[in-house]
Amino acid sequence: GRIHSMDSGPSVTWDYRFPEGWHHVAAVRKPGQLDLFVDGKHVAVSMEPEELQHSLSHTELTIGAGAQDHFQGELSDVQIFRTALSETQISELAKP
Repeated sequence: GRIHSMDSGPSVTWDYRFPEGWHHVAAVRKPGQLDLFVDGKHVAVSMEPEELQHSLSHTELTIGAGAQDHFQGELSDVQIFRTALSETQISELAKP
């Protein structure tokens, strides 16, 4: 068989099933990378080669849409910040 893939912009994934209950999820975009945090802990990073880096000024934000499946659940308290939060700030936001 053949494997085909497509990349339409920066993405990061954590390929594990979430335990039952609510979880705090944060993604942070910095030049050349996209970091993912779950419950205040850094769980994944996606690096973007310099030649592929692009401006986010006209990028559509999609939450929960994956290449193989889509998020099936509920979202609460969605926040978007103009600047990248630090790991400490994310950890504070993730506290119950």
